[in-house]
Amino acid sequence: MIAEAAGFEAIYLGGGATGYTEVFLPSPRTQEEARFLGERPPAPVMFLAARGGPAALGMTAREMADLGFKLLVDAQTTLLAAFKVWRDCYRALSDGLVDPAHGAEECDRLRHEPHEAIGLEDLLEVEWRTVERGEDG
Repeated sequence: MIAEAAGFEAIYLGGGATGYTEVFLPSPRTQEEARFLGERPPAPVMFLAARGGPAALGMTAREMADLGFKLLVDAQTTLLAAFKVWRDCYRALSDGLVDPAHGAEECDRLRHEPHEAIGLEDLLEVEWRTVERGEDG
């Protein structure tokens, strides 16, 4: 199936497409499929990973990069991990319990981390200077 898709991709390239990302989002299921894709020019830029990323194929991120994959995307694993934590948290809260993953003190500490991760204070400063002009502006 991957070989057939790569053949279609070659046809599209011959018709003027400029690369895999316009026509083909590879998600190899085996190491052999990843190598098949990577050994044929142009090498794919993006690898849409199944659960477990390159490790699920028995490969490392470095090996994938050596095959031409420059962007490794694994949306499912992180989404499922977040879902599991949310589910368990809401179950506990609905039973009148504290978040089972973190406890009250940990939650107080963690609640500031998302703000720090995105630089919220800097963003708010920019907003204040450029959007919010106060009563005088």
